[in-house]
Amino acid sequence: MYQGFMYYMRWYRDFFVDGWNDMGPSEYGMLLLSIGVFGWILMKNSVRR
Repeated sequence: MYQGFMYYMRWYRDFFVDGWNDMGPSEYGMLLLSIGVFGWILMKNSVRR
């Protein structure tokens, strides 16, 4: 069971590392924009005291 878990963890790690290394300027810009919009939505919907 542990080996199966580690196999999937390595696969996901390699998948995301390959995606990060092959990222072009437009994909990087979209990533930053998405993170910014997501953070703005979280701050906008936060509970005010």
